[in-house]
Amino acid sequence: KLVIAVVQSSSEDIMNDDRMIALRKRVEVDAKHMVNFSVRDSSELKQSLNRLGVVFSELVNIYYREEGRRVKTRIEKRNVSYAELAVRYCFKVAVYAEFRRDWVEALKFYED
Repeated sequence: KLVIAVVQSSSEDIMNDDRMIALRKRVEVDAKHMVNFSVRDSSELKQSLNRLGVVFSELVNIYYREEGRRVKTRIEKRNVSYAELAVRYCFKVAVYAEFRRDWVEALKFYED
């Protein structure tokens, strides 16, 4: 996944909408993964940083959810012939669940 951060230092640096859309389409990024930073005012900068944090948090959650699902399919298919590998896979899924703050799933796989 990719996040685009556009930094604007003055009001003259404002990027027009057509250029933003063209850039977004060129790199195939959703509009919500494009963040404008305005360093003119500290409150605007803080707001931009909060938006960037939300975008990264969302992408991280998606990544760890997909990785957990991928590992869970290995467990469910029982491709694991050794008990050590089963423990490793369950531990990995539990850690990914912790990263997502899904404590119920993490506890479930720690107990497995």
